Amino acid sequence: MTRKETALDALNKKIPKLEEKINQDKQLLEELKAKREMLEVEALKKFLHDNGMTTEEIIAKLTASSVVHEQKIVMEDRKNVEH
Repeated sequence: MTRKETALDALNKKIPKLEEKINQDKQLLEELKAKREMLEVEALKKFLHDNGMTTEEIIAKLTASSVVHEQKIVMEDRKNVEH
């Protein structure tokens, strides 16, 4: 086996391990994003609660903001389709 073939063989053996590591990193990134979102919501709830809002008011505020956000996305999608 030539040096090139040996080097190529070694690289080919590393590829599956690298792909597995990439997939693990992607999964970890998604988990961290979800945790960050949860912590942001919890921090906002605590802030609002500390400023006198009830749990029901906080839920209504968070629900309304997510509905508004979704409506903005739909409107942007419609604009993109029209252009």
